[in-house]
Amino acid sequence: MARARDAREWVAHYDEARHGTVALLLIGMRDLKQINERFGREAGNGAIKATATRLRAASQEFASNISLLARLPGREFLLAIAHGNDQAVVDTIT
Repeated sequence: MARARDAREWVAHYDEARHGTVALLLIGMRDLKQINERFGREAGNGAIKATATRLRAASQEFASNISLLARLPGREFLLAIAHGNDQAVVDTIT
């Protein structure tokens, strides 16, 4: 999984004219702070890892379209799906 720096670089260099449009999904984890406070950072890290695993698994449906899955600072993930202007892909993910 990419990190925030890799994600910024990927977005900066993405060539829409060559690869088509891309859907960027910013996915935030609610209540992560509460998990850390109540159960400790180890539990919070486990929740982050479990979320990443589920995002990877869920994105397998679009495996040929997934361009990037990155963990951003804090409690967010970025999922980039290059759909080449395929409206069916857009309709499925929104």
